[in-house]
Amino acid sequence: MPTTPRETFIQDHLRLPQYKSARQFDMLVNNVFKELKDAGLLTKDGWPELTIDARTEDATFKNLCPITDKIHDICIEWEKGHSKHFMDARRRTNSEINGGSPYDSLPDTADVSGPAEFKKLLSARGENEFKLAGNVGHTMANDPCRRFVIAFTIEDQEMRFWYFSRSHIAIGEAFDYHQNPMHFIRFVIFMTFANRAQLGYDPTIVPYSMVGKHPVWFQVNGKFYLSGIAAIDEESARDIVTRTTRVWGVEEVDPNTNLPINGDMLVLKDVWLFDDAKGEKAIQDDIFAQLRKLDVKVAERIAAGQSYADLGVDHYYPPPQTLETKARSYFLTIMEDEVVLIGSEQDVAPAPGQPCVPFVYVNVDRSATVLPPAVRGAGRSGVDGTPPQQPQPPTPQVAVHKARVHRRVIFREHCKRLDALFDYGDYTLAICQLLEGSSKFSPARGLCHRDISPGNVLFVKNEKGALQIKISDLEYARSYGAESSNGTPGYMAVEYQLLGHLFLPETLQPEPDDSNFDFENADELNTPVDEVKESPPWFRFNFLHDVESALWLYCSLLFHSLPSSANEKSVPSQSTAKVQELAKDLFGFALQATAPRSHFVMNVPQHNAAVGLLEPLYNLDEKYGPLLLQGLKTFKQLVQYYRSVEATEPVSVGSSFKWDSSAFKPFFIEICSAHSS
Repeated sequence: MPTTPRETFIQDHLRLPQYKSARQFDMLVNNVFKELKDAGLLTKDGWPELTIDARTEDATFKNLCPITDKIHDICIEWEKGHSKHFMDARRRTNSEINGGSPYDSLPDTADVSGPAEFKKLLSARGENEFKLAGNVGHTMANDPCRRFVIAFTIEDQEMRFWYFSRSHIAIGEAFDYHQNPMHFIRFVIFMTFANRAQLGYDPTIVPYSMVGKHPVWFQVNGKFYLSGIAAIDEESARDIVTRTTRVWGVEEVDPNTNLPINGDMLVLKDVWLFDDAKGEKAIQDDIFAQLRKLDVKVAERIAAGQSYADLGVDHYYPPPQTLETKARSYFLTIMEDEVVLIGSEQDVAPAPGQPCVPFVYVNVDRSATVLPPAVRGAGRSGVDGTPPQQPQPPTPQVAVHKARVHRRVIFREHCKRLDALFDYGDYTLAICQLLEGSSKFSPARGLCHRDISPGNVLFVKNEKGALQIKISDLEYARSYGAESSNGTPGYMAVEYQLLGHLFLPETLQPEPDDSNFDFENADELNTPVDEVKESPPWFRFNFLHDVESALWLYCSLLFHSLPSSANEKSVPSQSTAKVQELAKDLFGFALQATAPRSHFVMNVPQHNAAVGLLEPLYNLDEKYGPLLLQGLKTFKQLVQYYRSVEATEPVSVGSSFKWDSSAFKPFFIEICSAHSS
């Protein structure tokens, strides 16, 4: 596991800004060191009360308490002030006792500020790491107030310091705390006198206790918002190093009275994005600005009696409705979008628009030295009298961690995820709106969403029950041609999963006759996808990949929500079992495309055979069945456009290639016109 030098860790993560100079802090550390020796708690051999012997781990390490208590008392006397926290090595956290969450009491009190794990044996290091990661993961997942966590572990006589944040995990180089007691003293002083922000608590999020409830106050651009009792969505917060998207229902309140200002229920999204990701509002503004320009061009063409088809526009919207106003209906209304800036930690952008510096940590494991292969066993002078070659230190292993920016966004609309729609009619309408709305990322606008999935496609119904989808999570949208590494596996385009273009002219074969294809032969279905030997060594996410993701969303409904009539009319259970088995292959969570998934897109016989499994089940639904099956034809239409686009000559972009945006325009005009009608 990559580590960073102790001195670097202490400088980066254990600084107390209230000390104006390193010399001032060193004076305090030296004074504590001296008084600990005078009190007999520290000798030339280290900490006598922490000597590893036959005692149990609890009996051994509970003696940390008088040591930390003494450090605390010395610092109070020296500083003539008050400490902010105390260390208690005997305390067990709520999560250790019963797996409870901070919401069992107050949101930030169930777990200690700085967790630790102790083991008497060095061989138990892995177990310590596992327990610490679980403890910290629990804390950061359940407590929205935590931005990072500082911790330490002990195995035998070795101690390590840890720093867990949403952008990276830093581990200080292990040291012998008997031989190097000053490092431990510095750590205890920091944990005693650091304020809440320095210990990783976010001062812009404040727990607010109410009888029987535990909502949270959020501060965004100087305004205060009070959350509901629980988050709407915080699934991604379960991992430590992640974007940690949390979504809350909130209302703006007066901080002096705690009363709502206007009573409107809003939505707050709290997220940690890579520092090169633009904010959602900035991306929306770019889209709308491009559409305003396009509105002007279309109006000019119409006034001159000229066609506007080459602009990639499928329909003219006369004033007061415009392309821009039409597009706005497909996006969330953003009221606030803020970069949360606290202190000067590197994992927070120094200012909007300023790039963060990636973290670089070097593995400094010095447990062994390595001789060059040619001189292993050397150590004496050579026969020619030359000095012996000395062992060479191991080559450092460098780990680069990409910085993240903490953002908070306020939306007007209260929406639900697309997979909360269970009505066939509503779901089909939502997919049609999605396909039309995706045209707002079409070549005319130049953006690809890159992660069309159930969590990023939302819906809302107005007071009359009319459904409207909202395309969200735009932060990782990129211009066509940009390199990409985002997506949700079950809904990614097959080309994106394989990182290769599958329909280039060299790879096209005449469509085989599928009349005799036997779907019952599982070996045929799972035949590996033929290697595309002529595929160039480059790949770029394009507009059609977003459309394919939308179609996978459509297929997901068909394969996972079979008509109730299939059960009511006694369809053989083996028929539904085959559909369910195929669904596992099509919508698994492997990053690599499975053979059935690839064949569903590429291979006409196997696509038809898969659809053939659904037909007897959906034909029983007289209202929606035939219509739902017709929608699957869009997949074949998409494949034809893949072939059409990839048959054109790509253009050079630096050292890579891509197809000209104009190659995609006919498809968007056709498919968006079809699904909007």
